[in-house]
Amino acid sequence: MVVRALHGQIRDHRPSMIFLSETKMKDHRIIGVRRRMGYANGFNVAPIGRAGGLSLWWDDSIQVEVKEYSKHLIDARCCIVESAVVFRFTGIYGTSYRAEKEVFWRGMIQNFNPESSPWICGGDFNEFLWDHEKVGGAEVRYNRPRYLEEFMSKGEIMDLGFNGQKFTWRGTRNGQLVEARLDRVLVNDCWLSTWPNSFVTNALTLGSDHCPVVLRCERKAVKKKKLFRFEAFWAKDAECKEVVRRAWEISSDGSRVTKWNKKLLNCRTTLTS
Repeated sequence: MVVRALHGQIRDHRPSMIFLSETKMKDHRIIGVRRRMGYANGFNVAPIGRAGGLSLWWDDSIQVEVKEYSKHLIDARCCIVESAVVFRFTGIYGTSYRAEKEVFWRGMIQNFNPESSPWICGGDFNEFLWDHEKVGGAEVRYNRPRYLEEFMSKGEIMDLGFNGQKFTWRGTRNGQLVEARLDRVLVNDCWLSTWPNSFVTNALTLGSDHCPVVLRCERKAVKKKKLFRFEAFWAKDAECKEVVRRAWEISSDGSRVTKWNKKLLNCRTTLTS
C-alpha cells in the first residue's frame, strides 16, 4: 500500500487528502486502515482478485464528490471548507500491461479536456516521459508511443517536477534491476495561479516497490493594506507642519464629511510618500 499523490493543506504534518493505488485490499480492510490513520472519509475501488484497488481518503477540511471512477482512476470535485476554493482531483493508476495501454491511453486522451478550475492529476501512470527517467532492463525504443506526453498536451497540464530521489519505482526484470519514474504530479495553469508555492517530494521507499509522492502547497499570500499611524517623531520635524498645511489646503468638492475625508487622505499620502 503506497501513497501515490497527495493534496496538502498541511495541518500538524498530516495531509488533508491521500490517494492510494494498487491497495490489493478488500473494502473492510482498507476502511479499517483508513480509520486507524485518522481519516473519517474515504472512497474505494475494490481490487480485482488480488490485483489493483484504489482508495481516496480525506479529512473534514475538504468536501469531496466523486464524479467518475474505474479500476484505473478516481476523478473528483473537491472544495476546501475554510476558503471555499474548488479544485479537481484525478488519481491515476495506469495499466502496466502493454496489450491494454493503447485502449487505456486513447480513452484518457479523448475523455479529459482542459479544465477551467484548478486541476491536479497524479499517481502511478506506469509511463515515463523522458528516456533518462528509466535505467536498466530493455533498451528504450526511440519510436515508442508517447502516451503520457500526448495526454498532458491534450489536457494542458504540466509536470510539477520533484525533490528527492529520481526514480519512484524499482523492480527486477529477467534478473536485472530496473528503476523508473512512473509516479508524478501534473497540474494546470489555474492550479499554479491558486497555489504557486506547490512542490513535490519523492519520499523514501518503505515496504513497497514504489515510493510515496507528496505534494505540499500554499495559497498565494494576500498582502494586507498597511494601517496608517502618525509617527511621533514627525511632530518634531521642522517641515512637518508645512507638509500638513499644504495637504490640507488642497481644494475638494462634496459635503463637509467628504471634504474632511479627502483632506485626511491628502495628509496621509503626503506624510507617507
